[in-house]
Amino acid sequence: MHACMHGRGRKGDPILQPATIDGGTDENDTIAYLDRWIDVHMLGPNLGEAKSNLKFLLDTGKKLPINYVDIAWAKPVSEDVVSYEILDLGIPTGIITPQKRGASSLGTWVVKSGRTTGVTHGRISAVDVEIFIGYPIGVALFLDCVAV
Repeated sequence: MHACMHGRGRKGDPILQPATIDGGTDENDTIAYLDRWIDVHMLGPNLGEAKSNLKFLLDTGKKLPINYVDIAWAKPVSEDVVSYEILDLGIPTGIITPQKRGASSLGTWVVKSGRTTGVTHGRISAVDVEIFIGYPIGVALFLDCVAV
């Protein structure tokens, strides 16, 4: 398991393409180094305990471990390893943004490109969603999400 995974990343960790899970190695496939990130705060080790912990924190007025994004930034080793296009879509990044296109409107068609799922299409079915997301190290609560 690579150090960047599951909340154990450290500034300067190598970012690989292809990733370790896809056969990449530090020696041959490092394209960037982890620079900064926003921590994801876990609510519990599993969904049942996360829900129980949420109820306890709400009942006692304690601060909730709320998340809004799961994001990290990396510094490329050189401009030669960076593409400004979205994988399998070819659209330069930064051109289409939710703010420019009103992507937070119900019924809006969206498209995404992901490592595991490839290119997928869908419609926004809900906004301001609260959702529990399971990670190998626990369950996190995210607010203000958009469901597609």
